[in-house]
Amino acid sequence: MTAGSTAAPPRRRLARLAVVLTATGLLIPLAAGTASAAGPGSWSQLGVSNSIISTPDATRVGSDLQVVWTQDEGNTAGVYARTVNAAGGLDAGPSAVVSGWSTAVIDPQVVFDGATRTTIFSGIRSTNPGELYNGNNLYRVTSGNGASWALSPLQLTTGGSSAYGSYGTGAVVTPGGIVGAYTLNSDIQYSPAGTLSNGGCCAYYTSLVRDSATGAVWATWYSNATGRTGTWAQQIEPSVGPAIFAPGSATATGNAIAPDQAVAATSRDGGGIYIAYYVGYPSPKTIRVWRADTGAIVDVPAAGGVENVSLSHQGSRLWLSWTDDYDNVVFASRSNPEATVFGGVASAKGPGSAGTSLWSATSDGATGRLDVVVNATVGAVTSIYQTQLNPGLSIARPGKVKRGKTLKVKISDAGAVIKGAKVKLGTAVKKTNKKGVAAFKISGKKGNRTIVVSYAGFTKTKVKVKVT
Repeated sequence: MTAGSTAAPPRRRLARLAVVLTATGLLIPLAAGTASAAGPGSWSQLGVSNSIISTPDATRVGSDLQVVWTQDEGNTAGVYARTVNAAGGLDAGPSAVVSGWSTAVIDPQVVFDGATRTTIFSGIRSTNPGELYNGNNLYRVTSGNGASWALSPLQLTTGGSSAYGSYGTGAVVTPGGIVGAYTLNSDIQYSPAGTLSNGGCCAYYTSLVRDSATGAVWATWYSNATGRTGTWAQQIEPSVGPAIFAPGSATATGNAIAPDQAVAATSRDGGGIYIAYYVGYPSPKTIRVWRADTGAIVDVPAAGGVENVSLSHQGSRLWLSWTDDYDNVVFASRSNPEATVFGGVASAKGPGSAGTSLWSATSDGATGRLDVVVNATVGAVTSIYQTQLNPGLSIARPGKVKRGKTLKVKISDAGAVIKGAKVKLGTAVKKTNKKGVAAFKISGKKGNRTIVVSYAGFTKTKVKVKVT
């Protein structure tokens, strides 16, 4: 994550080339075969990317999760896919969406229209005269099962130029078909032949999102253009609306933290365009969830460092996730059904051990558990990994309590009290009542005690309380 308002983020600077770099290191193939479910908090390797700038994408196909990413193949580039089932089990992949291309964008997108999975990307298949896939437009590759893919001769955009150099690729399904977008310099080109202007160079990390209630399609992106630093959003269908600045995404003096991957955006059952981004400079400690179509704001305090923010939905609830690259941790929080309050923070150690780098992430919480997919370097190899997280619980209790007094612990989920949660303090175990409260008479020595809370379908949570 990089601060600044006038330059592309160094970690993603090579995204200007939008290719998976060749000869970046050892190519280690992943053996094919069906993998059993790893379970919440455990990581499964989906395949190698061999590139720190590869940015995975995922979409829900029924209860399964379809994941795609770009892979450095050595002297060529490819896009690969793998399917994860609801329990976290893997198909017999990874499968090649395309392989052996000269270049491919770092951020392919995958969408599902209810029947067909479609990967949207750009790249240069070859430099031969008359090459159809010459990198000027967005291309589509379709699959009925996620295992075999067919490259379509029908290009998603028309009359494009240098889409293979995209700074940000987006795609969304509409009743009229797939809308795709790519980003170059000060412009965002979207299918079939629309253009949004950022008002100066440059725009990055474009996402597209469709309002589940109104059907309107919005684009959102990060800008480091002079006088326009920060995150922006703009409706592009059925009509083009004004560009709207995301409040708090840059300081009054134009300083901002770039997202380093696609701007986090989603809709939810009941509608709305929700966008998540960092607030605070130079060290953000808050993630803002902004409803762009109404202006409503919910600020979420972020545990740990804040990178790789992702936003998805579970029915009318929102799921927010982020990573802490320095401590190799993934965090997540789920909202209430009204998307006005977020609950307790669940976390899991990233793949590997100390020294692992989490370069990018995406997530999807449609099934209740949150599927998290990251591009991470473990040891000498950079790969795509997946895990699942259950929602976190909120624990309200005093920071300290005197011996002889009663300690009351209240358990809730995004503001809704939880009855029947198991609360453990030392050897004493209680269950919360209809008000979500468990009470303990405090005795014994002074010092810190650990409260452990568990409830079916949620992440086990521990907090400290000081006995005085």
